[in-house]
Amino acid sequence: MSAPARLPLPQGIETVRLRKIAPDFAYCDVRLPAVHLLNLNVKRLASGGFRISPPSAPDREGKPWPSYHLQPGTKEAVEAAICAVWEQSGGEDG
Repeated sequence: MSAPARLPLPQGIETVRLRKIAPDFAYCDVRLPAVHLLNLNVKRLASGGFRISPPSAPDREGKPWPSYHLQPGTKEAVEAAICAVWEQSGGEDG
């Protein structure tokens, strides 16, 4: 699903773009006020929840580090928005 979400999103979330590449995995772009979070990794868990992680980049020794972090209140809002968009997509694969 590559079109912006057209449903009510949690406060502070402007748009969500979800690109499903498997039934249980997607990449997601989320726009917050003055911030655009690109390529979040979204993994659907067997419990029905989601594990969301930012992309990572290697340090000088090759150890991967997240490109950015989400503050706790923002993380829950982003998770709720992604869940809503995922459910709206009806389980379609991209």
